[in-house]
Amino acid sequence: MEKTQRVGLLPLLVVLRRRQVRERRLLFTRGASLLYDRVVCVSEELAAAVAELGISAEKLQVTPAFLPIEAPDVEIPDQIRSWMEQHSPLVTATVFFRPEYGFEVLVEGISRLRKKYPEIGCLVMGSGENRPEAEAIIAGSGVSDSIHLVGDVQHELCLALMSRSSVFVRPTFRDGDSISVREALALGLPVVASNVGTRPSGTIVFAAGNVGELVEALKKVFQ
Repeated sequence: MEKTQRVGLLPLLVVLRRRQVRERRLLFTRGASLLYDRVVCVSEELAAAVAELGISAEKLQVTPAFLPIEAPDVEIPDQIRSWMEQHSPLVTATVFFRPEYGFEVLVEGISRLRKKYPEIGCLVMGSGENRPEAEAIIAGSGVSDSIHLVGDVQHELCLALMSRSSVFVRPTFRDGDSISVREALALGLPVVASNVGTRPSGTIVFAAGNVGELVEALKKVFQ
């Protein structure tokens, strides 16, 4: 009986311990913020959270962690350039091959769009430990000729490829304030992104995981 009671206390002790750690972090954040005349937050949501710690709104400044950019003048590798010339409309996306990046949603979306846009292409930049699974998803969906995994590329090349596309897609299930979304908007690209995290003004959003909404949003962009 005594052993059972002690074991039953373990979840409670874990919860209390986590609560203590969280409270200490909040106190530390509040104390650090009070030391400065101005606290810069990268989003309105973060500013609201800091304000809840008792920090005066007059001290808070919201400045996105992003500097405006222009499309760089870099040479596109021949293989990628040739592939791009064979596809239209052209979609770009940057991912890590992990479940939260919504790659399967993107693939299914491209698969459905091929019925109306048989020459559609999607350039996917990025890497990750699950790339073999991503390649299997592409093959299983029958869209191997419509989706090109270019892997990791230099930032300037990434921007150049984005600037030459019709639309940038961000299909994540979880997100923060995506720099790639802001970069695409700064390049003058239409951006279609899931409704998670922080999405800047001008972003076309769809319900995370909803392939139908993604497809309809892209159709409107292509029109």
